[in-house]
Amino acid sequence: IALLFLFPLAMVVLTVLKTSTEAAASPPHYLPHHLSGQNFRALSDADIWRYVLNSAGVSLGTVVGTVVVATLGGYGFARYRFRGRSLLFLATLLTLMVPFQALLTPLYSVLLSLHLANSLIGLTLVYITFQLPFSLFVMRNAFAEIPQEIEDAAAMDGATTLATLRRVMVPVAKPAVVTVALFAFF
Repeated sequence: IALLFLFPLAMVVLTVLKTSTEAAASPPHYLPHHLSGQNFRALSDADIWRYVLNSAGVSLGTVVGTVVVATLGGYGFARYRFRGRSLLFLATLLTLMVPFQALLTPLYSVLLSLHLANSLIGLTLVYITFQLPFSLFVMRNAFAEIPQEIEDAAAMDGATTLATLRRVMVPVAKPAVVTVALFAFF
């Protein structure tokens, strides 16, 4: 079983070591006749570090944005009572059932009108948009499970709502925050 899983990886390594003509040959040659480093040279010429930094920036922005918005929203859904709260939360969860392909055209129109199309910020906002329903669900449930008495004790000590959230509630709900961050990163 291990060989079955390692075979594709071995084929990638062997293909990288082939020349371009050898890699595109039909029928394929499984072992390279001549070892070549031209693929690695082409990779270094392609300014790969810019692409790595772009990916890292979008990933970091997605994680931070999703964690911040989901934490604030989850806390609001768990602790504040307002008219339509359950309906709004249900509507948020229902967006999980909508295939993302159905949302791409309207989302592109919104990004185009905001002049964020074809930008890293626009891509980050799209990723945050797709992560929020599940993340809100996780954070709301995490905050709902924390006893109200912990929050009341912080209020008795003079903490504001935001200080209570930041200093008391988020550390207690740290497993949920890590879960949201990991799902947003993946």
